[in-house]
Amino acid sequence: LYKDAFKEYSITFEDKESEGIPFFSKTEVADMDLEKTKQLLEANKQASDLLRLGVASGECKFPLEFDDGYMMLIDHLSNIRNGVRLLVLESVANNSYESMMTAWKFSDSIKNEPVLISYLVRVASQSLVLENLEHIDLTADQKLAFIEAIEKSEDNQFEMSFVGERCFASLILTMSYKES
Repeated sequence: LYKDAFKEYSITFEDKESEGIPFFSKTEVADMDLEKTKQLLEANKQASDLLRLGVASGECKFPLEFDDGYMMLIDHLSNIRNGVRLLVLESVANNSYESMMTAWKFSDSIKNEPVLISYLVRVASQSLVLENLEHIDLTADQKLAFIEAIEKSEDNQFEMSFVGERCFASLILTMSYKES
């Protein structure tokens, strides 16, 4: 489902920024151009619907070819980042708890990847969600649900990512040793 959602992105967020629509800093969210924001959300409705379905279906594992070593493709990470941005924008524009929680859970879809950049993308994505929580109205139960989701997200990905990086470094050193 996520792969289908990624194909449905109708505009890159870098392009959107160049059109002058502010994106996600605390000070800019309140100044969003509402009309352009609604157009962007409408153009990406299929993508956000597919992201919601993907999150609802449970855990996901993106294909990582560890045999490729440091040449492994990790192109899903930019799509994760853009999906989180889309869901956060949708949440803030529509005052939607569900979209914000979906963004949080979507960012967690890479929590089992033992690669440092995956960890960093996840942290940045979750920071984006947390930074923008203040822009939506939450009930006490919704706040508790977010606290539970945050606690559930706590894991050892940081340590795991360094194990993965160490394996990549070992592979590079082994290749260098064989070449000399």
